[in-house]
Amino acid sequence: IPVTSVERVLASQSELIDRIYRTAGVSRDEFATRYEPAIRNLARYVHLLPATDTKNHSGAGGLFRFALEIGLYSLQTANASVFPVGGGVERRFHLTPKWSLATVLAGICCQLYRTVGTMVILNGKQDQWQPLLTPLYDWSVAMDTKRYFIRWLEDRNKSGAQASSSYVVNLIVPAKIMQYIATDNNLVLEAMSAAIAGGVSADNPILEIINPITSRVVVEDGKRSLRNYGHMMVGTHLEPHLIDAMLRLVKTGVWTWNNRNAVIWIGADGVFID
Repeated sequence: IPVTSVERVLASQSELIDRIYRTAGVSRDEFATRYEPAIRNLARYVHLLPATDTKNHSGAGGLFRFALEIGLYSLQTANASVFPVGGGVERRFHLTPKWSLATVLAGICCQLYRTVGTMVILNGKQDQWQPLLTPLYDWSVAMDTKRYFIRWLEDRNKSGAQASSSYVVNLIVPAKIMQYIATDNNLVLEAMSAAIAGGVSADNPILEIINPITSRVVVEDGKRSLRNYGHMMVGTHLEPHLIDAMLRLVKTGVWTWNNRNAVIWIGADGVFID
């Protein structure tokens, strides 16, 4: 996978990020302060890694999109949920935004264990990325790596593996945001941390939201991928990228059909590309 800028990684999912902003219901300044740092750090950390080899979100950039989709749909559910607060209306007014933020952060961080337990990242010199120490993009720049390669590890039971996410979360969520979530309560940060680490869902409102959302996102991505391309593995198939590129050229009018300058010719015997 080629090393590209963090800005391009963020731009690749700008629609999802914008939907998170609109769903959060906060001002642009607050979104930039509370939400965007973690999203940017996530892009810097996972870069264009796929989430899996041949299952869901297996294309380049799949892990970033997977995390954002879980975060978005979890936030939508959180907005319609009643979280345990205690105290009066004023306390609920101050704590509810923290629950919503914590739910998003747990959603985008709960799949970080994949960088530790399911794959090994190497450059052309066989130097190996250490996912517990530094973001993938920073490592690539420091090692002057132009592209990196994925070696998939054998499947293992997810139970217990997800706990390794808790070692990585500090690379994603800034300490100031952690402190904001933890201030004036002893509930929200604890629930968020347990959800990221894959704890027991009983009495954890964040985990009760994230678990079914994750299953739903996996199913929906499977429907899209299987319908369009069948099973694929990053690094072995170019067809999805070629098909996506051609679709964009048609939709934007760069490619036309059945005229003097056409690239595409449609006839009774089929569709042809010059």
